[in-house]
Amino acid sequence: MKELQAKAKVTQTMTRDGLVMENQATGTVENVSTREAERDYSTDAEGKAEKILERAEDIKDGHKNKKKAKKAAETAATAESEDGLHRSAARLELTEEERADPALQPYIQKAEAKADKLDAARASLPKKRVPVKGKVYDAASGKAKFTLRFEQQDKGPPSLKPNPASRPLSEALLFAHGKIHEVEHENVGVEGGHKGEELVERQTAKAIRSGIRHHKMKPYKAVEKAERQLMSANAEYFYQKSLRDNPQIAQSASNPISRMWQKQRIKQQYAKAARQAGQAAAQGAATTAENGFRVTKLAAEGGERVAEFAAQNWKTILIVAVFGMLALLLITGLQSCTVMAGTAGTGVTASSYFSKDKDMLGAEKAYAKLEQKLQRYLDTYEATHNYDEYHFYLDEIEHDPYVLISILSALHDGVFTLAEVQGELEMLFEKQYILTETVTMQIRYRTKMMVVIGPYGVPQVITYQEPYEYYICTVKLKNKDLSHLPVEVLTEEQLSAYSLYMRTLGNRPDLFGKAQYPNASTIKQPTYYDIP
Repeated sequence: MKELQAKAKVTQTMTRDGLVMENQATGTVENVSTREAERDYSTDAEGKAEKILERAEDIKDGHKNKKKAKKAAETAATAESEDGLHRSAARLELTEEERADPALQPYIQKAEAKADKLDAARASLPKKRVPVKGKVYDAASGKAKFTLRFEQQDKGPPSLKPNPASRPLSEALLFAHGKIHEVEHENVGVEGGHKGEELVERQTAKAIRSGIRHHKMKPYKAVEKAERQLMSANAEYFYQKSLRDNPQIAQSASNPISRMWQKQRIKQQYAKAARQAGQAAAQGAATTAENGFRVTKLAAEGGERVAEFAAQNWKTILIVAVFGMLALLLITGLQSCTVMAGTAGTGVTASSYFSKDKDMLGAEKAYAKLEQKLQRYLDTYEATHNYDEYHFYLDEIEHDPYVLISILSALHDGVFTLAEVQGELEMLFEKQYILTETVTMQIRYRTKMMVVIGPYGVPQVITYQEPYEYYICTVKLKNKDLSHLPVEVLTEEQLSAYSLYMRTLGNRPDLFGKAQYPNASTIKQPTYYDIP
């Protein structure tokens, strides 16, 4: 029997995804629009809960992996902090003479007051009971007994690790915020209020954590502050004591700049000594500070004149500075030219020979005499030695006088005298010329004749080979070239100065003329290329 079907009825409906055609008979739906369907960014509750659980698992695993690595570091930090807390105050070890000196009384009293303050701060640190095991020997029974007692020790600074009990509450808050995030995009007001709520929660939690940390760390911060104040007071005492023991230093500290510089140097030396000695040996720190002050004295003598001039003529310097600023504003357009002129002037100064001509020419003459002596020795070698055969392998004996003077200038910071460079001349000569003399001995044979009487009384002449020693002398002279020696005898800074001297010939191209000094360098002229 033939099955009857209803006539297809098609309806069209406009949706958010475009035009949709629905067949009422079959129930099929067809999207005839070319518009892409909107994506669903919302998440169901089940998926959100799974993500929260996965996140909790990841956090838990991460804490487990980091726990072992942090434990060793925290143990070391706690031990170090406890060692620092148990150190006694670095009180000054003073003699009766120093205590009786009225000039040092204010500084001694201040240092002792700061030491008392440090002791009080350390006494207020949190304590803990630590079991200590001891061993006591009983003479009557001849046996040893072990005792257990508890001692009060200072606690180290707390690590302030997060409380594990707060994890469930954090996860509950995250879950609640996640639920709100699912629907807040539908209402701008809800979204803005939620963002504000999260911000307030974060800031409140941060303030609570900061307050707890500040409360727990307050006694330890007080100890650190008291240590810094005690260190400053002790450094001030050492400074005043050094001024009393060294009148010449007191004269150099007559202006504020010198005093500030010297005090800063003493504080640095005392702080270094305190760190190295654990602030337990104040006398050792005092010695180090006094040694550091000797360095300060040398530095103060170098800058004394400049500092004194600045202190006595500050008004003049201020006026000059004001006019200098005005002039700088007027010539801003010519700033590049000014910089070029200053740079050129500095370059000319740094690349010039400042030694006297007689010293530079004398050094060149002394080096030439050493070369002449070597040449005479080689020229008369066969006459002054008794060998059978000679072989000579000799390099030319010559040098560039500008190279010699540039090396000497770099070694002596630009200025030298002939008496100062005698040792350097011999050193350079020995490095430039390497003379080797090798003597070898050979056994050679020569023919000899001898007359003998034969069996019948007839004389006969016979020949034979006689061995003898034959000496061969090989003389080699290696000239390493004086220009190759700077890398061996100069430091990096001196090499820079040497290259600058050679680039400009010390701004003295007339010092060694080509006629008298054929090996002297000349300033290289630029090479021009003509475009064909």
